Amino acid sequence: MLKTLCDFFNVTADYMLGRSPSPQGEAVRVGSDEERLLKYYGKLPQEYKRDVLRFARLNYDDFARMGKK
Repeated sequence: MLKTLCDFFNVTADYMLGRSPSPQGEAVRVGSDEERLLKYYGKLPQEYKRDVLRFARLNYDDFARMGKK
């Protein structure tokens, strides 16, 4: 059934399942750290995912400020 839906909408199964932001499944290369992060992130409940994203954004903002000095 999933294959039929994917064929009908011309999207990948990963996109239909919410595992990929790209409907056509464009290749994205990530390192081992990113793979581990995605693995753990994918297993978290939604409220924890929000915390992880907030934490990442705060760290990125700090990093960006330091880079501009």
